[in-house]
Amino acid sequence: MSLQELIESTVTGLGYELVMVELSPRSRLVRVFIDAPEKPRGVDVEDCATVSNQLTHLFQVENIDYDRLEVSSPGLDRPLVKAADYTRFAGSQVQVKLRMPIGERRQFNGTLIGIEGDQVQLELGGNTITFPLSNINKARLVPKFYAFQRKDPQMTREILLLADALAREKNVSKEIVFASLELALAQATRKKMNLEADVRVVIDRETGEHESFRRWEIVEDADLENEDAQLAISEAREQHADIEVGDFIEEELEPIDFGRIGAQAAKQVIRQKIRDAEREALLQNFLERGEHLVTGTIKRMERGNAIVEVGKIEAVLPRDQMIQRENLRPSDRIKAFLLRVDHAARGPQIVLSRTAPEFISRLFELEVPEIEDGLMEIKAAARDPGMRAKIAVLSKDARIDPIGTCVGLRGMRVTAVRNELGGENVDIIIWSEDPAQFVINALAPAEVTSIVVDEERHAMDVVVDDANLATAIGRGGQNVRLASELTGWTINLMTPEESQRKNEAETAMTRLLFIEKLDIDEELADLLIAEGFSTLEEVAYVPLNEMLEIEGLEEELINELRTRARNALLTEAIATEEKLEDVAEDMLNLPGMEKAIAVKLVEAGIKTRDDLADLATDELVEYTGMTQTAAVALITEARAHWFADDASSN
Repeated sequence: MSLQELIESTVTGLGYELVMVELSPRSRLVRVFIDAPEKPRGVDVEDCATVSNQLTHLFQVENIDYDRLEVSSPGLDRPLVKAADYTRFAGSQVQVKLRMPIGERRQFNGTLIGIEGDQVQLELGGNTITFPLSNINKARLVPKFYAFQRKDPQMTREILLLADALAREKNVSKEIVFASLELALAQATRKKMNLEADVRVVIDRETGEHESFRRWEIVEDADLENEDAQLAISEAREQHADIEVGDFIEEELEPIDFGRIGAQAAKQVIRQKIRDAEREALLQNFLERGEHLVTGTIKRMERGNAIVEVGKIEAVLPRDQMIQRENLRPSDRIKAFLLRVDHAARGPQIVLSRTAPEFISRLFELEVPEIEDGLMEIKAAARDPGMRAKIAVLSKDARIDPIGTCVGLRGMRVTAVRNELGGENVDIIIWSEDPAQFVINALAPAEVTSIVVDEERHAMDVVVDDANLATAIGRGGQNVRLASELTGWTINLMTPEESQRKNEAETAMTRLLFIEKLDIDEELADLLIAEGFSTLEEVAYVPLNEMLEIEGLEEELINELRTRARNALLTEAIATEEKLEDVAEDMLNLPGMEKAIAVKLVEAGIKTRDDLADLATDELVEYTGMTQTAAVALITEARAHWFADDASSN
């Protein structure tokens, strides 16, 4: 049996009529159009899905090579293919294109009378023409709404029928259909007027009557650019004294005969809007399910990106979201994380990822039922896709070993995750509420000697001995980088010798600060440092009772030290304000800008927002000592007004 016969046998066996089969060898697409003559409303989405499922099974059994299968209704402009179609649709408006011309004409638009034998009869301008069925190249129904005229009772009734038919056929709301019709009629009216005018069409949802209006937006005299759609405020106030900029003046238009060109334009707009509405409805149905881990089949590859079929919708897996060295091919079934929804995209709007840290979290949720039951939680994840990953887990039940549970019996659970990730190694660590302990766990299997937390810089100095240094760093810095991403802290690895040198340098700087600002000798400065004082703020504002507990410090001396520290801080504050006098206000008000950073920028000659925006990230880090991430964020804020200006000018 031929492919056409196989499809027809399946479709008719399900109780439907096969209208037509289209084959596209280049795109390997099989498009099947079906109808249900016994159903007053025709086929719907469920009918198409039923036929699609059966044909998919048939193609697999018969080993038919194809990439895509589409099953849909023939639409309002359904093609006439069989002799029975010319009997069924007698009395309808049709368009016929012939293989051999009659006279000099190949195309005829008229009323279908019917068919006798193999002769098709068409009424055209009061005359009847006849031609053989075998001479017809293409024939289709012509929807009646092409001839709509405002205030025509027949037209208004058919508008309502059209809206109802389209809404049922495409499974969208009537409001979407009416909005599409209004836009189509507005565009056709604007083309007929041959002006860049702003036209608004309103269709009455109850009666089907429609009205057209031409609109002018009121603008400032200097902003007048398009006289077809804009009106200067000075001229508008001659007619309406209370009108304001941004308001509209409307003028009702007389009925316009759109003609064939206008009708064709309206048809294209309606089709596009209906397709957009169908796609949006499918997308919303998918998103309402709240699925973050999706499973689909790769339909095709486009410029390195994989187009994935997920249920009834298509998603895109960009090349940069694929795991390195994995070889994906059409027909492969894959899992991926729903990264984002791009509503502005013309193609697939759902963007997937196999490299996002959330992907590995979702895979473990799928494999470990204790996570779904709420007995365990994945608190964080970090990945070097295809190479290595770390996840931090927390057990909410003391009887459950979180690491062993994720590994599974004989490693079955973690192996299943690794197989999906192309053999990516996974380190499972225990999450801790204590940041220092969390970092120690994240650096495993390296053993940590000591750790110093710097809350202000959100960083930790981690000391490991020489034997563990290479393990803590990892190949190419992989271990420490993943640990930093997992914990959210900047990790500075160092040996005991490096740590000692750093501590000595910091102690020397603090000693010099106390000697200069507090006017004390080295012995007293070392005493303060030994008791944990490292800044003037601490000396000035630590409670008196705590300082009295320090052996060797009398109350009189403590008060004098506190006074000197406060005076030194006041002097620094005044000097800082003087330095900032010439700094632009918009630079000081940037999110993430601190006075200490601003002072360092001033010392480097950076005094305006544009000066800051011109800096490279490395320059800002060098001038201020900020982290790379903070520097990127600050420069981005400084440049924001550039892009806002570009957008407004466009």
